[in-house]
Amino acid sequence: MGLNIECRVASGYEKLEYPDINCRKCIAILTDFGGVDDGKTSSTKVFPHAIGNLSQYAYGSGALLVVSHGKWLIESLNLTSHFIIFLQNEVVILTSQDELEWPLLHVLASYGR
Repeated sequence: MGLNIECRVASGYEKLEYPDINCRKCIAILTDFGGVDDGKTSSTKVFPHAIGNLSQYAYGSGALLVVSHGKWLIESLNLTSHFIIFLQNEVVILTSQDELEWPLLHVLASYGR
């Protein structure tokens, strides 16, 4: 894939340990799932499909979804544990103006605690 990823620890957090994101068990690029980065075509259904697919392999060393440079038109996202979305340089996330792509979500009991 040719990504050059550098992780740095902010001052005061030197004792924290975390795996390099290059060591993820499963890595994929959003365009592998049909995502279009033209800023006009909705990738609303592509993101959840990619996240759901990669989440099957995320336990342990985790999964990484690479969003390549470009303009991505999407709605809100639900992420999962052990999962990283890596945005390459010059990625622009645009939200859809179509209200049908923004479904109402039920409030979870854990909210507001």
